[in-house]
Amino acid sequence: FDARRDVYKRGREDNAGFDASAAALKDFVQRRRAFVEAGLGGIDPGVAQPLLINEVQPDNRTGPVNGAGLRSPWVELYNPGPAPHALAGHTLTDDPAQPARWAFPAGATVPAGGRVIVWLDAATAAGELHAPLTARPAGQALALYAPGGVLLDTIAWRALGPDQSFGRRSDGAALWAVQ
Repeated sequence: FDARRDVYKRGREDNAGFDASAAALKDFVQRRRAFVEAGLGGIDPGVAQPLLINEVQPDNRTGPVNGAGLRSPWVELYNPGPAPHALAGHTLTDDPAQPARWAFPAGATVPAGGRVIVWLDAATAAGELHAPLTARPAGQALALYAPGGVLLDTIAWRALGPDQSFGRRSDGAALWAVQ
């Protein structure tokens, strides 16, 4: 397969190293596999995820409002399980180099089969979750970690317009869509 004709890469890949030798390609594949496995080491594909990132809206102009009446960016977490999920020890980040960038406060939970909104605005309000993280409309990623730094879920999106969100097609679904 010629990587230069791969429509998903859209010319963003320099194939000089691959063209040099099969050994160079083999080395790349081994390094890439190690990188991916290191990031996914805590995810067991045979076990349902206990908590998921369900949706993000980075440019909230006419959507939901927080307790202060402001329309801030937000991310929604979903608990597919039959019991409430305590968030103590969990972290959320907008920077992969800092997995523990923001820790959920003690006592925060996601109800069984329910959702919770985390406002990405650094504000404070009783009964709400507000994280000092960014969600750029031009595109970005967020990651959710369990206690001990185990990666639970990630969401990455490309440019979104005002009031567009990017999320799972239905709660907990594997497929994503702009909404």
